Amino acid sequence: MVRGISFEIPQKATYTLWDIFGTVDTEPFYWYVVQEQTETWNKPFGEDFFNKEIYPGDEFSKAIQEKHFIVFLKLQAYSCVQNFQNISTYEDFKQSDCQILVLVYDCSFAEVYAKNKVVLQAVHQRATQMRYKNLTYITDQNDARTKMDIR
Repeated sequence: MVRGISFEIPQKATYTLWDIFGTVDTEPFYWYVVQEQTETWNKPFGEDFFNKEIYPGDEFSKAIQEKHFIVFLKLQAYSCVQNFQNISTYEDFKQSDCQILVLVYDCSFAEVYAKNKVVLQAVHQRATQMRYKNLTYITDQNDARTKMDIR
């Protein structure tokens, strides 16, 4: 079973999240930024890009259309406002109301987990269009991640 997608993103200040989610409707979701696992700048070594913990979809969509530089990031999307929680394992993800989980680490390695296969296909297609390197589906057989954590 496909769990997600992994790929490498450019290591520079750009519209990375918009580039990844450009073909996904991000507005129906509430986006939870796991602050203790996020270091994202509005420009290299500038101010924090994410200045709050929860973004309604329209605010998130607008924000990611601004340039940013991701050092590391843990982002979770929910379909409704609720008690957001830091997802720690894939089993937790499956059992939670979280619909999309994004991990970026070492400035260039990205993983997107999603419960909706249409979302995964859209992200895969977009990553192909963006010519991201090492694009791979994450499956039950090849997922070596034991924790859904960056740090």
